[in-house]
Amino acid sequence: MKKINILFLLVLIFNYPARSTFAQDNSNPFDGASFGLTVAGLGNNETFAGLDLMSPYFCKKRMAVRVGVEGLLYNYIPENKNRYVNSTYHTLCLGIRIRTNSVTENLFFRYGEVGGLGIIPNNNFTNEKFPIGLYLKYGFEYTVGSRKNYGFFIEANVKVSNLRAEKALGSPYYSNGGNLAIGLRRY
Repeated sequence: MKKINILFLLVLIFNYPARSTFAQDNSNPFDGASFGLTVAGLGNNETFAGLDLMSPYFCKKRMAVRVGVEGLLYNYIPENKNRYVNSTYHTLCLGIRIRTNSVTENLFFRYGEVGGLGIIPNNNFTNEKFPIGLYLKYGFEYTVGSRKNYGFFIEANVKVSNLRAEKALGSPYYSNGGNLAIGLRRY
């Protein structure tokens, strides 16, 4: 019983600075414009890092517009070869984010996002010029302690482009599928 009381006391002590900081101005630290950095791995042998800008929330502070760019590393086997090679390509994203009300005193919230995806492919694995697709995100964002200008997030992403790398062995799909991403957002 003593261990539980000590643990409870420690949780209260470490949460107090954050609670008192947000209680003073009664504003949500996640309402303003922001800049984000994301890293993740997709299915189909893809890894990516992305940068994005997001507008301040509007429409009762529940919606925002997000624009982003991602650099992806695609690992595939070219036709007539017997080993994997890496090629890069890029995606451009424009979407609308809708979030729920804050779950715990402006420290944590859920969001969903949907948008369009423009793909700048690599000529090493496809002949496509500028294909388009859709993306969906579902995520959680939170702040830690009194750092109210930073939000950490984890999100589930799905990209739907139905694109094939026709110059790769077996013409596999690329920029398609789901992943989990982590990131940091500066408000």
